[in-house]
Parts: sequence; structure tokens; C-alpha cells
Amino acid sequence: MQNTGERVIPEESGKGFARVNLVRHRVAHLYAIRRIRGSRRVLDLGCGTGYGSAMVASRVGEVVGIDSSEEAVARAKARHRLDNLKFLAISATELSFPDDSFDGAYSIHVTEHIEDVELHLSEVARVLRPGGRFVVVTPNRLTYSPDGPHNAFHVREYDAGELEALLTSFFPEVEITGLHAGLDLALRPEVQDYEFSARIKALRAALKDEELREFMEEWLVEDGFESFNAKAVGPHSFPISSKSINTSLDLLAACRKA
Repeated sequence: MQNTGERVIPEESGKGFARVNLVRHRVAHLYAIRRIRGSRRVLDLGCGTGYGSAMVASRVGEVVGIDSSEEAVARAKARHRLDNLKFLAISATELSFPDDSFDGAYSIHVTEHIEDVELHLSEVARVLRPGGRFVVVTPNRLTYSPDGPHNAFHVREYDAGELEALLTSFFPEVEITGLHAGLDLALRPEVQDYEFSARIKALRAALKDEELREFMEEWLVEDGFESFNAKAVGPHSFPISSKSINTSLDLLAACRKA
């Protein structure tokens, strides 16, 4: 299976920023688990290689993972064999399930790839039971693409206001929060021009004292981060908070169907 960077492959994510990205996605799955806890049957929209579906399956009654890629689904089936987990190769805009089939659903880094996102969301709402919960995780446009779209695989990216407006058209309850880069990542010189540094860039911009700004610049360079040890990256590296949401890496939305 070709690794384009759009589907996380844990076996190929042991070093460098591939590991950072894996941990980031795992933290997003842990958030989804918290918000859909207690669900009997859960739909994973865009399951990819299935590692996240397996994580969630350990906490809920049953998980059905779907993906448009037959190759990804075949890989998921081969690697994650659990009695309460199955994978299907179907489109996220044509869900072949009856109405009210699931208690919970989630999509992690999927929404930005979908051409007809309104059809997708109407299908999710249809297959959720009344009171069902839906979690969406998608890159924050303000930090991922501050200078305009650059990812050829993304159809559209969102800021917090845009995502909330989209989701409230289909779900009466929507709560938006953010997944942030912890200071152990944001302070690294290796990522100073990458999205992880958005919090630090915002702090720099807010500093009015020129001497303090200069001190901070020197400190960032001279604080001993000569090499990047990705093994030290863990869930603590990606705090979740609704504060300073415009500088978050990812937007996390928790929705509930009426």
C-alpha cells in the first residue's frame, strides 16, 4: 500500500514526524472514545488501515469501519481481527445501512477529503439513532494552510466558525474544541516553520516588549534542542482545549443528533 501520508500506517510510523503524526491521530481517537463512550454500535468513517477502529473497539460494543479504499480495508481486515470489529469498503456519502443503525460515529481527518460534504453529513445523521453522538476531527485551516491550500488531497479545510456552521445544519448540538501542540513540540527549532509552532508564533506576535521578544528568539534557538527525539512524543504533546482555538492544530467537534 502506497504511503501518501494521508492514511496513517503505524508499522511505518516509528521515527521522526511520522511518529509525531501517529501520536497526534491516536490522541484524536482517544478524544472520540471519550465522547462516544457507552455506545453499543459505532461507525468509523474513513477507517484507513484500521488501527483506530481497533482502539475504539476495545472500549465500545461493536465497531464497523468503512473506507473508500479496498486496499486499505483489506489491510485493516488482515491486521485487526476482533470479534466486535468489521471493515467494509463503501463510500462515506453512500452508507449502505438502515436508518438508526448506530449509537455513535466518528471521522478523523476525513471531512476535508469529501467533495459532497453535505451529503456525507446527511447520511451520518440518517444512520445515527436519536441521541446518537458524532465526533469530527479535521485540520484547522488557520494553522494547516495559513497561506492558502497546499494539500492536493484536501477538497476543503475549515476554521472553527466554518466547521460549527456546517455541522449545526445537521446536528442541533455541536461543541468545538481544539487539539494543540504542546510546548515540547512548539518550542522545537525543527518545527518553527511548521504548523506545530502556531502557538509560539501567536505568543511572539503578542509580545510588546522588544527585549523580551529578542530573548525569546535566542532561547528558542539555544535551549539545547539540537536533535529531535520523536520517541519522547506522547499524548501529553497534544493537549486538548477550547482556549486559543485559532492556534490549534486540529478542530474537534462533538455532535449529538436530536
